Amino acid sequence: MSDYLEFLKSPKDEIVVPFFDMLMRSAPDSLVLGTLLLALLTQSWPYVVLFIAFIEIILLQFLFGTLSSFFTGGIGSKLPDACGFMLPSYSQISILRSLLTASPFPSAPTFFMSAVCAYVLGSTIEQRAEINDLSKKNHILRSRFPISAILSITFIIAFTIWRISKGCDNLLTTMGTVILGFFTGGSLLLLNRYTFGREAINFTGLPLLMDRISNGQPLYVCAESENV
Repeated sequence: MSDYLEFLKSPKDEIVVPFFDMLMRSAPDSLVLGTLLLALLTQSWPYVVLFIAFIEIILLQFLFGTLSSFFTGGIGSKLPDACGFMLPSYSQISILRSLLTASPFPSAPTFFMSAVCAYVLGSTIEQRAEINDLSKKNHILRSRFPISAILSITFIIAFTIWRISKGCDNLLTTMGTVILGFFTGGSLLLLNRYTFGREAINFTGLPLLMDRISNGQPLYVCAESENV
């Protein structure tokens, strides 16, 4: 019986746990590099703006981290921990490790992932009018927002629990960081929406409803008469 239990435990310790640890450590870098690759290959304007949002999040984390270090007496420096990033080596390189700042608050990896999730989730909320209109014919579209919300929240919970279990963050810091990250992501979404337009945050690819009156165009257009 003990041999059988050891047999079942071996895949978990040697495969599942290391894979999950690698997934959580590399999530921030993988997200940034994957988005950059998609933006270059597809020439998609929303993914370009999303990558710009990543830069904005990094700058804000640097600002918040610097202020936190100043007021608490902590010393801001390059992130020394391997909890949220891949180990720096020739085979495992981390870009964000050298850009984000270590500080008492906020936790850099948690802040980054929370802000990104809020940004993407907010883009789905922004298109609720299109989704409601198109779902009259295609009811599957109604599930887009619930599924997006459930997956985003589930990932953030798993990510934060993993960091707490590894001793990277404490519960109080994690809760404050997630709240600040969601607020930052939502604010950046509104900023990019008004700066670049609604098409810049259209990740779903749905046709956007246009308000013709706001553009000075008539709401109703009469068809041309066939009689000359």
